[in-house]
Amino acid sequence: MRVLVASALLLGSLVQSVATGRAFADEAQPPTAPCSTWTVNCPTPTDDGYEYIYDPTTHVLVPVPTGSFPKQPGATYQYAVTPACPQAIPGGAINCTAATQYCALNGSTGIHEDVWRRQTAPATTPWQVVDQVCTGNGPPPISVQQVVQDVSEYERDHMPIPVPDVQPANVAIVNLPVLVSVPQPGPQTMQVQQPVPGLLVATPTYTWKFDDGATVTGAGLPYDGTDPRVDPGHYASHTYTAAEAQASVTLTVTWNATFTVAGQAFTIPPLVMPPITTTFSVHEAHSVLVSGNEP
Repeated sequence: MRVLVASALLLGSLVQSVATGRAFADEAQPPTAPCSTWTVNCPTPTDDGYEYIYDPTTHVLVPVPTGSFPKQPGATYQYAVTPACPQAIPGGAINCTAATQYCALNGSTGIHEDVWRRQTAPATTPWQVVDQVCTGNGPPPISVQQVVQDVSEYERDHMPIPVPDVQPANVAIVNLPVLVSVPQPGPQTMQVQQPVPGLLVATPTYTWKFDDGATVTGAGLPYDGTDPRVDPGHYASHTYTAAEAQASVTLTVTWNATFTVAGQAFTIPPLVMPPITTTFSVHEAHSVLVSGNEP
């Protein structure tokens, strides 16, 4: 067996890794299949020979080499890691001197471990060793907390900037609705590569706060010919009942997102965009008598 410069690193302490085999998540083939068809956790393939698998006991994403053992299209696999001891089996507890010394003797660090795999569908097959690793080399596990933090920064840098529209643009009329709207970009779907490859899906919400304390929600619509007095629910709008020399409305956009990696969807803290304020005046409408001949 070749020793990969890779890592199926410790999920607990080093001693626990030597003493106890660890069962990882199931993997379906081909990797383009949707996660909903995979039975437990979807490993996330990378281009460097590793797959990230989520360990729910320690809340980390563990890079595991996939090995060169052939995979059958449409099959589902389960992975496990044990110390590289002759008596070790997945799910068992075993320790041997060879596993603790092998890596150091061969210029590496950590514990020498076997990567096991078995097919679970369409038929169950026996466990087989498909690769070996030294746990001290290669990329380390990454905590979910770190993933969420890094993806949050990515989201902040890539969300579209809203452009609010207020109608009438400069002068509103007492007792006539002020319409507010913003172009609706819809949910944003982004393939993120760092710190681990995964899918970011973010959905916006919109809150409009007027200077007199009124609040409305939604992206709204620009005027399209529908009378807002007849169908007030058609638009996002607010009606002033008194004149104001300088009125205003402030738009706040909040993005709610999830990041899916290794078959798990992690909630990203809400991203609140910098508020945008638009000012205008509110005038009283006056009746004007117009003379003319009746037809």
